[in-house]
Amino acid sequence: QRGIWGPFIVIAPTSTLPNWVNEFTKFYPAFKVLPYYGMAKQRAVLRKVLNPNYLHRPDSVVHVVVTSYNLVVHDEKYISRIHWEYMILDEAHAIKSANSVRWNTLLGFGNTRNRLLLTGTPIQNNMAELWALLHFIMPTLFDSHNEFSEWFSKDIEEHAAGAAGLNEHQ
Repeated sequence: QRGIWGPFIVIAPTSTLPNWVNEFTKFYPAFKVLPYYGMAKQRAVLRKVLNPNYLHRPDSVVHVVVTSYNLVVHDEKYISRIHWEYMILDEAHAIKSANSVRWNTLLGFGNTRNRLLLTGTPIQNNMAELWALLHFIMPTLFDSHNEFSEWFSKDIEEHAAGAAGLNEHQ
């Protein structure tokens, strides 16, 4: 409708990749989907269609790339070159640790216009995990983990542990 033809990248757990491809094919067949997985030689062939000069158009060979977290980290030098219109992370709690290679690799994709995180469990252990996700999608707003911790984490975690109450302002 707005003339934006990608490219879009969906990063998901390996077990869900075929389902993502099927859903795109079913619900928006105008998008050409590239299932980016397989052995190294297979991916080398697939990368040939990811020429930035031939993306972003209705007649592109590829509009959507569907791949896994592990392959994005492994093939980062190829995938990060592309100016992605949208990066969608399924099961986004897979990047909950700001110290992980995965989080840092994906955060380094500076050519990404929009990011969308899909997860049913944004916090599994502590508020630092939530900060990692929020910083990933809004790095300028949530730039400081220390400030975030001061604003939210300390009181909420103490409240959850039964050590303190929350006032109306909090």
